[in-house]
Amino acid sequence: MNPANADAKGSLPDFNECLIEFSALPWDDIKPFVREKRVNRSGQVIRFVEFRQGFEEDGWCESGHVGYVTQGRLEVRFEDRSISVSEGDAIWIPAGSAYRHRATVVGEFVRLILFESDTPESP
Repeated sequence: MNPANADAKGSLPDFNECLIEFSALPWDDIKPFVREKRVNRSGQVIRFVEFRQGFEEDGWCESGHVGYVTQGRLEVRFEDRSISVSEGDAIWIPAGSAYRHRATVVGEFVRLILFESDTPESP
């Protein structure tokens, strides 16, 4: 036992939780044209999300998002401008009405990893 890794009771942590094998998780269809693989650990949620062509926001989204695009391209429209987010890009959109936005898939699909707190948010 490595004492540097032990907690106050001398127990070792479960290092198996350090690895998230998205490839081994099934897809969950969460709404039309959107599916995800979700992991919730210690109050944090990591979602591997796929938006397919045909996805449309129900309205303006005011939730905050932090993520990384692994495949495809996403157009994010704000009230007075838009940004294009492509494979290899990261997004950071603060929560609130000043950053309200709508996303559109450019091409067949876009896949991204989103990092969120353990509060329910819409895709």
